[in-house]
Amino acid sequence: MNDRQDWNPHIIATLLLDMGRLALNCRKSLQVEIKSDNTPVTQADQEIERAIAQRLVSDGQSYLLGEESQEAYDATTIPQMCEGPCWVVDPIDGTHPYIHGLAEWGISIGRMEHSVVTDGAIFLPDVGCMLLTDGPAIIYLQLSGKVQEWGIPTNLPHYRPSGRSSEIGTISLPQDITKYGSYHGAEGVQTNGSCVYSVVLFILERYKGAILRVKLWDVAACLALLARCNVAAYTHSGQPVNNRVSSQLYHLEGERQQLWRTREHIYLSWDHTVNRQMRAHTQLPQ
Repeated sequence: MNDRQDWNPHIIATLLLDMGRLALNCRKSLQVEIKSDNTPVTQADQEIERAIAQRLVSDGQSYLLGEESQEAYDATTIPQMCEGPCWVVDPIDGTHPYIHGLAEWGISIGRMEHSVVTDGAIFLPDVGCMLLTDGPAIIYLQLSGKVQEWGIPTNLPHYRPSGRSSEIGTISLPQDITKYGSYHGAEGVQTNGSCVYSVVLFILERYKGAILRVKLWDVAACLALLARCNVAAYTHSGQPVNNRVSSQLYHLEGERQQLWRTREHIYLSWDHTVNRQMRAHTQLPQ
């Protein structure tokens, strides 16, 4: 079991369960606004991020970096946040699917310290699926039945992917490649609009691979989970990707609009040869 006081799997799992219920309840009467970057935001995004902040950073001993609160910080505070401890949160990753009643969205919490995302957890409420780190292991929960009856078991089961890459499979593509680029591999492709949904299905070996272009709050929890897997992760140019947050991989200075964004697309696969093929078959947006 993870013995660090600030990452207790039972506490984090219970928190995510509460936030999932909140998101599902908010969807019954959604209030949607358009942000300055022309992306939608709902009251669920805002309420969930505030609730997580109250539960995790109320002692004032850590930071919280979230999609809905990131404008409170600028480039001058990034070094302190990377040093941490910092909770990196995406209250609703996949807002478009969430708004329209689709299942491809999730809630994620990552913990960063000394520029490393040490732990992470993701919950897909419409699917009832939760992954979270527990020391060097991954916990996998598949909840069923009525939402009101969901609970976190006393014994949290560990999960280890086989790491085998199938001959035939599906690659999860990001929106920008689907809209403005192309993928020419033999695999099937799917675009679902959520980084955390894609990574959970990749870890559960339902996707053969995934291509991501995101900001840190989208991918932080994913990085910690992927660090527990024997995964091939590279940028388009072939730079290895792990759970360390560095200026080589992310925009950590400069224009606010680009802060925390990955410098390149990230490619995930179980096999290094497959990863090279995915990169070769991808035509990036111009």
